[in-house]
Amino acid sequence: MGKSKANEEKVKQFRWSMPMERVLLEILADEATKKNKPLSTFKHSSIAQVVDIINDRFGVDCEPDHVENHLKTVKSNWKLIQTLRGKSGFNWDDKLKMVIVGKMEFDEYVLVHHSNEKYLNKMIDMYDEIALVVGRDMATRSFAKQLGDIDATEVDSSLIDLGDDFDELMKGSKISSSTVPLEKRQKCSDNDDKLATLSIHIGEMASVIKSLGQNDIDPSQLHYS
Repeated sequence: MGKSKANEEKVKQFRWSMPMERVLLEILADEATKKNKPLSTFKHSSIAQVVDIINDRFGVDCEPDHVENHLKTVKSNWKLIQTLRGKSGFNWDDKLKMVIVGKMEFDEYVLVHHSNEKYLNKMIDMYDEIALVVGRDMATRSFAKQLGDIDATEVDSSLIDLGDDFDELMKGSKISSSTVPLEKRQKCSDNDDKLATLSIHIGEMASVIKSLGQNDIDPSQLHYS
């Protein structure tokens, strides 16, 4: 217990300067583009590269735990930025990478959240690099969760008109095809086609969820017709 607590204190005591954070983001953004971030976690070799370069360039005693711990801070900051982007009365300039706020909204918000002032009406440094390092990670998990939370019983029945004969279709084991009028059998056939289409779409959604973990797919590139 004592050793574990000492290690935690050591991680907390390591101070990250802005130049050091820039190096971390530059290296890991490059590693992310090289697909060295499987399952939303960087490979040990990527973390080790950050440690070696920071120690060599800044003459400090950085360890892998320091990098992992600081990534949590970066993720927390990224989440805050995305919250500010979507806040009512706040606007996002993608070209400038800036959350734009009017004076009245700015004054009201900063009065309560003074520490967040640095993200308002100022260009967010290395926004694109942060997006590569932690942005896709969080977006992917959120997208997968949304799909994973979908229950088959929650599908809007209005999307698929099964007709009045659906109950009879479900009781097919008790009704022979010869006793069902031709018109109703045609309707049942149409319903079978619709159910098959629904099954295909659900299967495609399951494949998307699986591929997210395997290929680190960017949800923004997904398109459903």
